[in-house]
Amino acid sequence: MKLKRLAAFGASLVLSLSSLFVFAPSMVHAATVTWDGGGDGTDFSDAVNWAGDVVPNDGDELVFPSLSGAGASRILSNDLLTSIGSITIQDGADNPNAYRYTINSSVGVTTFTLNGDITVGDNQILSISHSVDLGADVTVTLNDDNSSFGISGPMIDLDTLSSTLGS
Repeated sequence: MKLKRLAAFGASLVLSLSSLFVFAPSMVHAATVTWDGGGDGTDFSDAVNWAGDVVPNDGDELVFPSLSGAGASRILSNDLLTSIGSITIQDGADNPNAYRYTINSSVGVTTFTLNGDITVGDNQILSISHSVDLGADVTVTLNDDNSSFGISGPMIDLDTLSSTLGS
């Protein structure tokens, strides 16, 4: 009798543990999300602005294509309550006139949280114009003399920022 109960208990335990593995949530890894501006062309929350029509999630790496053309610039609105893994502006054309991306805050988004590095490609400019929280050690890489990065809002954890010139 005790042997039957022990066998039944063992079978129940094995079944319970195996279902735990089947129904366990999968690990979510940061994705690389590329801006294509196909939606309204400004809001981070507009899925159609991102390749694959998927809005970035916490920790995702954001990639913006280089801008080109005389005086090219884009003003974008970070209207997501999410932290960003990293930001990369791809290299632009060989032109002494740099092209500018500006990321503004949106109503309800008080802080831009960045947990990864920033890379600004050749002949590109990135400006962030709201409060920035550097949630980890952040390195800003400017790929050439015509690349620049600026923040025109308060910075939190400034001691975690370092910079390099050249890729």
